[in-house]
Amino acid sequence: MELGGASTLLLAVCVTALIFLMTWISSNKRKNMPPGPAPLPFVGNILQVNMKELPKSLLKLAKVHGDIFTVQLGTRTVVLLHGYDTVKEALVDNADVFSNRGSAATVKMLFNDYGIIFSNGERWKVMRRFSLATLKNFSMGKRSIEERILEESQHLMEEFRKTEGSPCDPTYPLTLAVSNTICSIVFGEHFDYSNQTFLGLLEAIKEIFTLARSRSLQLFNNFPRLFRHLSGPQKLLQKVDKVKAFVKDKVNEHEKTLDKDCPRDFIDCFLLKMEEEKDDPNTEFHFENLFVSVINLFVAGTETTSTTLKRSLTILTKYQDVLAKVQEEIDNVIGRDRCPSIEDRNRMSYMEAVIHEIQRVSDIAPLGIAHATAQTTIFRGYTIPKVGRILQLYNILSLSIISVIHLIEMFGYLHNIAQTKILKNKTKKTSS
Repeated sequence: MELGGASTLLLAVCVTALIFLMTWISSNKRKNMPPGPAPLPFVGNILQVNMKELPKSLLKLAKVHGDIFTVQLGTRTVVLLHGYDTVKEALVDNADVFSNRGSAATVKMLFNDYGIIFSNGERWKVMRRFSLATLKNFSMGKRSIEERILEESQHLMEEFRKTEGSPCDPTYPLTLAVSNTICSIVFGEHFDYSNQTFLGLLEAIKEIFTLARSRSLQLFNNFPRLFRHLSGPQKLLQKVDKVKAFVKDKVNEHEKTLDKDCPRDFIDCFLLKMEEEKDDPNTEFHFENLFVSVINLFVAGTETTSTTLKRSLTILTKYQDVLAKVQEEIDNVIGRDRCPSIEDRNRMSYMEAVIHEIQRVSDIAPLGIAHATAQTTIFRGYTIPKVGRILQLYNILSLSIISVIHLIEMFGYLHNIAQTKILKNKTKKTSS
């Protein structure tokens, strides 16, 4: 018994010493880094935040620790930037230092630093520059992005007409319409709303977003070595492979029908650039970057745009007075006999103010995209190491006034602020 008691005591001492050592190492790593809640060994601050309501949970910590603070999410050390001034100082005033993308285990597994959204350094600059130039050229080409959107809107209206005025859920048609518009830009192709290949692609994308929010993926991101064999990461990889297979088939079709003098879409433009730089061993124009760039455009654009449209319908249905004023402006500027055009924007100040307010309240991506420092830097007196990941409360204005939104009429903000400021500024620009 005495030997057993001594062994238990020795084990307790060893465990305590190990915990103390890990705490000491962690505190040394965070020396002169922004303050934050004290992390626990192994799990960090995960037990102190609500992972299902992470933005709100981090907002509460900001009230305690200030506009820049550090949290430990499992094995990841994350610096939070809170508030407009702080985010602007980092991402605008010090853009060269804070422009790198942070990377989670899921992102690394799926995209391996390729593409537009999650790449860094010269690759990011090349991919971003090419994508912006290509999309800009399409906005002014023979078949502009505006024309593609208007064409798809006709298909969407036909879909709604089939309901013959009966109640319906617009979620599915809106997602189809947005996805088809992106398909037109990326693949140069419009899919029928009943096309099984197209529907299978959208189902895979929907499951990707569902899996990305799952608990198993959160565990994988925070403890990648420990939970990499969970079913969640493996299922996600299978769904992304399905999307990649679809993209690969489209690329093969484009290679067979490519016209160098008349590129039809994003893939054609990329293939031409690949041919142009085929002898450059350091070129960024290869199939991996093409696959991931197409997936970036398709997946990111589909979810954010369709969600914004769905929120718009919900909000305007609730606030009938705002809907009436929007309709009045549409009737006065556009009328009922033609389609809208981008030139109408300058004469539709109220509509633009409503769109801005809907985006503010909807807060589709409250944390934005994680950033990382390109070099060890001193920011507001704190040291942020190069390996650190920066997670900014990018749309913090929306988060910081949630309590106000629930206490007053939401569009009280629109009437008091948008009409007196946005509309006034628009009037000045129009008259000048």
